Amino acid sequence: MIAAIQQFSIVHVVSLALVASFCLFQLPSAFSEKSQFPEKLLDLPEEWSYKLYNSQDVLQNMDSPYESNAEVGDFPPHLQYTFGFDQTGIVHPHEKVGMTSGGDPEFAGVLTSGTWTKKTKKRFFSNPADEYLQKFNRCGSGWSLFADNMAYQFSKKRWVDKTGNSFLDMISKNGYDTCELHFEWNQDLTSAKITNYFESTPTPMGKSFMSLSIELAPYWRWKFGFEISKKEEKEAKLMDGKCCPSDSCRGKATLGEDGPCETISMACGEILDDDVNQCPFYVRKNKIAGIKKIANYYYVYPLGDKYGNPTPYFKHFIEAYVDNNVKHIFHVVKRNSDIDIPIGNEEM
Repeated sequence: MIAAIQQFSIVHVVSLALVASFCLFQLPSAFSEKSQFPEKLLDLPEEWSYKLYNSQDVLQNMDSPYESNAEVGDFPPHLQYTFGFDQTGIVHPHEKVGMTSGGDPEFAGVLTSGTWTKKTKKRFFSNPADEYLQKFNRCGSGWSLFADNMAYQFSKKRWVDKTGNSFLDMISKNGYDTCELHFEWNQDLTSAKITNYFESTPTPMGKSFMSLSIELAPYWRWKFGFEISKKEEKEAKLMDGKCCPSDSCRGKATLGEDGPCETISMACGEILDDDVNQCPFYVRKNKIAGIKKIANYYYVYPLGDKYGNPTPYFKHFIEAYVDNNVKHIFHVVKRNSDIDIPIGNEEM
């Protein structure tokens, strides 16, 4: 999952080359059978069984977001969406957003998937806090991958020059456990450190000097009722009409409760093209240790809610990727092996 770097030293060039990312109303289409897709679109090892479909059919084919989990209880409303990973920044090709290497061939994910473990962390001078470790299996129905090579981004001089084929080839080479990403979530599940990424890449040493994270953007923290700074709240009020146009669901803490404002799909009207880049839901960051000014990042957008309804961001995300040749995506159904290893939201 990863801008000119010529001005940096050789060390910086190598570092940035290792940066990777963990690495949105419905378009008319119907699910197409695998036989209707171009031949040799995927050439996966027999080790993998998969489901292939049109990119705009992502919400019908991936798992729906889970509402609860035995370890966590009820997931908070802001987590119950299918999210699109704009690693190249092509939803806004003229904005300086996106991984400098183009990123990984990952399309969307359901962030309530995987196995969860709660742990209580003791803190000095304050009450203990619950934190959560999520082990997310990317080789399952909660995570989708490109089946097409992305078109070259002339405006950003970048592209994803690989598909999910190469991702699974690396998994086969490095071991099935490298399918997992580990999310170390804070108590309110609004931010997480991400580990076990570099183990699935050709550059496992990246974990020694680079940190990965995901954070809920301030506007959406405000919209779902979390506290933010006074400066951020002032900005959130100005953004409200852009990020969630609504006559009846305006203001702080108006999303997430039962009723007409329960989800983004229900509450928010059409988003203008020029406003989408101001409204990322999550920000995914890669930081190089000791170099504060260098941080690759990209935006994550909510594509669909827990009921399978597209959000206003769905249209912008899907159009951008289909226009750039990512017309087909897929997810792993199972690994064909004598070893019984679970996939998706099952226990590992």
